[in-house]
Amino acid sequence: MSYACALLPPRTYQPPPTSAYVPPLGSSITVTLQPGYAPPLAAINVVMVGAGEKPAVIVLHADPAPTIIRWGLVAMADNRYVLRWGHGPQYHRPDPPPTDSPWTGSPNEPPPIPIARKVYIVMNDVSVVRLPERTPIEVLSVDLQASVDSWCWAVRMELADPAQIALLKPDGSGPKLVEITMNTYVWTAIIEGRERSREHANAAITVTGRSQTALLSGDYTARRSLAVTDAFSAQQLAGKEVTDRALPFTIDWQGLDWVVPGGAWYYQDLAPIDVIAQIAAARGAVLQSHPSDPKLIVQSRYPVSPWSWSAGVADVALPSDWITGVNAQQQSKPMYDAVIIAGQQQGVLAKVTRLASAGATFASQVVDQLIVTADVAAERGRNVLSDRGMQEQVDMEIPLFAPGTITAGMSGLYAPLLLVDVQDPDDPWQGQSVGVSITARRGGTDNKALEIWQRVSLERHLTDAH
Repeated sequence: MSYACALLPPRTYQPPPTSAYVPPLGSSITVTLQPGYAPPLAAINVVMVGAGEKPAVIVLHADPAPTIIRWGLVAMADNRYVLRWGHGPQYHRPDPPPTDSPWTGSPNEPPPIPIARKVYIVMNDVSVVRLPERTPIEVLSVDLQASVDSWCWAVRMELADPAQIALLKPDGSGPKLVEITMNTYVWTAIIEGRERSREHANAAITVTGRSQTALLSGDYTARRSLAVTDAFSAQQLAGKEVTDRALPFTIDWQGLDWVVPGGAWYYQDLAPIDVIAQIAAARGAVLQSHPSDPKLIVQSRYPVSPWSWSAGVADVALPSDWITGVNAQQQSKPMYDAVIIAGQQQGVLAKVTRLASAGATFASQVVDQLIVTADVAAERGRNVLSDRGMQEQVDMEIPLFAPGTITAGMSGLYAPLLLVDVQDPDDPWQGQSVGVSITARRGGTDNKALEIWQRVSLERHLTDAH
């Protein structure tokens, strides 16, 4: 019996057309990355949420997805980080992922530079009236003061006619409101106190007060406790403190706003101004009172980071000719380049670092119940890291010029949080106004000339700023 055998032509194996193809064991795969490929960012976001609740939507990067640890399972999650007994290598809890701030600076144009003059003529003017009927109040002196650490303007006035104290006493409708005008700048304030003094037959009465936003403090508005169960933006939460009580105030919210999920915000026994200040502080902002309007301003403690200060982003220019006196005090702080920002029940945990830095010198950790998104954590960290390095507080005495030709149309009042470009021909620099005090009183050889001076405190950063 014979067999015939035919040899078939060789065939090339073709894998099945499926994306789930797995090569045979022992084979190799060559992968070529096309130009423009970018590996996924290794960003991890840990969110603490309540049992049975949906986690807040927090977007750091599109890839990878955030890691969720539900409330009550923290102990199980922590079992991954166990310290061994005795000497030898130890496990440690890793740092949270870095979060870079998306802030890029101010798009404003450089401020106009006033024309230098050999002689400056200032016609000072001060007037005080009681509102709303505008009854004139005669005064001998007026002092105004504001700073970044205080949310209101402080007022102090010496009355020329002690009998007019009767016009400023509070009544059943509350404290009296006055309007102060200095060289076209206007302030309003409530009168809260008075001081009497006598020297022989000469009696003097001084009244004190604050911005009308002082009516939002616990001295005039009842405190309350609140737990918010619905989701609101931070700006809405601040606005509820005045709208819930139908108070005649508004809030000028400048900068970042974010969504606070229900159950994340609660407080106990606080006045409206205290609640609004806490909400603002969550993103590294401070409260300021509008000089004349019943308005609170929420603004970052550092609207522009010191390492981005330049003449191009300044708010106002200050010619050196205007400065009649200078006093500078130097202070030093560690060169922080990283900070841990943490939330609470529904918060996030973020390590915020300076770009192109080692991220090894940490500022004090910040924990706040409103740190619920990566954006607010980054903004809080940016403001924390802005206060570092070698600094100077430079106090300058400057005339209070009315806005116009002399000031090149700019403000002649250097209110807190303005970034000032000091036009020193030998050493130009930028500094942020952190306080201002204004005095108006009679002076000169005959004690009849009205003098108005403002003493401005500028925070100058020697390490970071240009």
